[in-house]
This record gives sequence, C-alpha cells and structure tokens, in this order.
Amino acid sequence: MSERGVTSTTAPEKGLSGVVARALRESALFVLGSLALILFIALMTFDTADPSFYTTGEPGPVTNWIGPFGASLAGFLMGLFGCASFLFPVLLGFLGWFLFRGEQIENQSRSSLAFRISGFVLTLLTSCGLATLHFSSANYLNTAGGVLGDIIGTGLLHSLNILGATLLLLALWLAAVSLFIGVSWIEIMDRLGFWVLAGVDWVRQRWQDAQDR
Repeated sequence: MSERGVTSTTAPEKGLSGVVARALRESALFVLGSLALILFIALMTFDTADPSFYTTGEPGPVTNWIGPFGASLAGFLMGLFGCASFLFPVLLGFLGWFLFRGEQIENQSRSSLAFRISGFVLTLLTSCGLATLHFSSANYLNTAGGVLGDIIGTGLLHSLNILGATLLLLALWLAAVSLFIGVSWIEIMDRLGFWVLAGVDWVRQRWQDAQDR
C-alpha cells in the first residue's frame, strides 16, 4: 500500500509540472510576440522629427504610435543599425517560438546556440553594411545602415570598391542567415528549380491539350 500511495502522489506532481512548463512556454511566446509587434510598430512609425536618444526633436506631439518610449527606442536603434533594426522584432519572434518549442531546447547544445547567436550578429552587421552601400539615407538619422553600417560599408568601400564590398557582404549575409535560422540555400534553390520546371511542364501540357482540341 505504501508503494501505491507513493505513485498516486507523484503522478499528479509530474502532470502539474508538465502543465506549468507548457503554460510558461506559451506565456513566453505571447510576451515575446507582443514585444516583437510593439517594436515593429515603433520602427515602422519612426520619425526623425520625434525626440529620441540622438536628437531633441521638433516642437509638437510625438508621432510614433508607441509614444515617447517608442520614439526613443526607435531613434536609438535606427541611429545605430539603420533599417537593419527590423531584424530585432524578427529575433524576438524567433526567440519566442524557440522557447515555445521547449522540447527542442533540451536537444540544443551550447555550441549550437552560440553559433545561432553569432549568426544573428553577423546577419545584423552585414545588413547594416549592405544598407549603407545601396539604400538612400534620406529618412534616417545617419546612413541607411546606421553608425555601424557607415563604419562597415564605408570601410569596405574604400578597400574593395562597391562591387567587391557588395559581393563580400552578400556572401557573409547568406552564410549568417543560414547559420541563424538553419535554412539551406542549396535546398531552397533545388525546390525553386523543381517548382519552376513543374510549372513549365504544366503550362506545356495545357498548351498541348488546347492544341489537340
């Protein structure tokens, strides 16, 4: 009877811990997803006339949809990273989904997590450099890639010219995205090629059927 008593008391505890763990994962998904949406809206409604971390702004109400805090945060990110700041909402959403799939975290080693973080950092830096080289800086505090993009893009531009700097940054960007998300560009190209050929065959078959009628 003592063994039955032990099993009867431990089973609900295990069930409760599983419910709590699932609730915590869902809460992390909702909270990080909301933060990602808030940050995205703040960046989308960024205005150089709003007071922010870098500027005092112009007289009048704050136009940022998230208010003064959103204007300050967007101004800080836009000034430092430029349009590459939109990667941060992606990071928050990815982190929320990653925490929600908690069973996969246990299978991730510290080295793989470190590689993913390194992939995001490299994606951010290369995006800043590419934005500085190829995007207009009209609606930004500095360049389209922010202060970091100015340092990276301008430095590579002086050394490799526009073509060499673009090719190097693009190659590093592709490698960084693959490392961060885990996507295989070779597999993507294979699938695209398959669907393109399938589409061509479908159009050809429809054309032949129309000719036979």
